[in-house]
Amino acid sequence: MTDRDTPYPTREDERRRWQQLTREIHATLPQRRRPPPAARPSHPGHLIVMGSGIGTLGFTRDSEAMIRSADQVFFCVANAATEVWLRTIRPDALNLYVFYDNKKRRYLTYMQMAEAILHPVRQGKRVVAIFYGHPGIFVLSSHRAVAIARQEGHRAEMRPGISSLDHLCADLGVDPAFPGLQTF
Repeated sequence: MTDRDTPYPTREDERRRWQQLTREIHATLPQRRRPPPAARPSHPGHLIVMGSGIGTLGFTRDSEAMIRSADQVFFCVANAATEVWLRTIRPDALNLYVFYDNKKRRYLTYMQMAEAILHPVRQGKRVVAIFYGHPGIFVLSSHRAVAIARQEGHRAEMRPGISSLDHLCADLGVDPAFPGLQTF
């Protein structure tokens, strides 16, 4: 797939893709049991959780290459420019913001995000999940997805994003090594 082969998806396209994923997840629920520690999937998946950085488009070249080569991409980013860029290179990426709703508990939202991300991993696919900022700071669903993927015998890794602390040091011209840095 090249950038020019697939048009930017419509809301209806996005809705249909989410409905299809929901049907697939639902179809596996009765059979799926967490395997015992010794049991490993015959074709393990690979989960890469990465951060988009606190600013706009804080991706490294290797992260971009991972996004382009993934079987499935999910994202939860904070600015429109990053989403437009992602949609340009991966129009098939699924936006995890669909799970947010002011009328439900945030914990449920995070569990749903983790399960959506894990579904294609369990099918042996290479999955990239992108969260704004750093994916390991204040992101319960990323830690949960990585932990479950590893427990189930899949490869899972978390790649850092450019954090607000990184921006603060650059903006203020502060070197945390001199005279030292302590954060709370």
